[in-house]
Amino acid sequence: MDNYKKLLFTIVALTSLSFGQLGQGTKTIDGELAIHAHEGDNITVINLALGQFLADSWLVEGGISYMDVDNNDSSTNFELSASYFMNERVYAGLGMMLPEEGDEELFVNLGMLSPFMMSENVYLNPSIEYHTESEIFTLGLGLKFFFE
Repeated sequence: MDNYKKLLFTIVALTSLSFGQLGQGTKTIDGELAIHAHEGDNITVINLALGQFLADSWLVEGGISYMDVDNNDSSTNFELSASYFMNERVYAGLGMMLPEEGDEELFVNLGMLSPFMMSENVYLNPSIEYHTESEIFTLGLGLKFFFE
């Protein structure tokens, strides 16, 4: 447990570095890789999203994701989401996944941005996501690129 506390402290300390204001009109490109296990299946998800801040602290994104289950079954999903940035690093979001087949599913997520390789507009984006219908928690790691 002490290792987790050290990791959490390190992540919080690294994200205390400052970066530019995330304001209205700023656009994003976001890519993410998530891997998790559910009921004995190994699931890999690759996600690509485009977004724009419609107001200070409010980001709206649309994306597409590819999901592979044990290299046997795959699907493509479309996603729409909105995120509120509580500060310039921490955000919470709500979204809807629209699969090719089957019912829509709501998800909530929480993430934290950290500057990537001393860049001014590329950030490491670790996040946790919960899908309400399937009751799955997903840990993801991505890169988010901000531009005007």
